Formats: sequence, structure tokens, C-alpha cells
Amino acid sequence: MGTPDIGDIHVVDNQKAKIFSGAYATQVVCQNIPAYWPMALLMRLPFVFRKVASQKPGCNGDSCATQ
Repeated sequence: MGTPDIGDIHVVDNQKAKIFSGAYATQVVCQNIPAYWPMALLMRLPFVFRKVASQKPGCNGDSCATQ
């Protein structure tokens, strides 16, 4: 994936061997921090996810596979 730009978010899931970036990484973080669960629920709505995704570019699809 290379070096991320300042402000980019990346989440590494070692158990699933995946790297999430952009809006997908934001969603993973929200799902794992109880205080952000309401945001995780909102991000399941397609129009909310698209809005967040337009501001946080990342991999196409739901994740990037690690090698």
C-alpha cells in the first residue's frame, strides 16, 4: 500500500490478513470502540457511508488483501 498520507486511516486485521483503509477503516474503528457504536450503526446506511467514503478515499471494495 505504500506510505499513507498524513490524516489517512488504515486498520490492519491480522486475524483475517486484511488491511482496511478510508471509510472502511473508519467503520472498523467505530465497530470496536463502544463510544462510537452509534456512528457504526449510521455508517451501515448507504447514503451515510457514501458521504464518509467521499471524504476518506481508500481501497476499492471492503478491504485490501495483505500479501
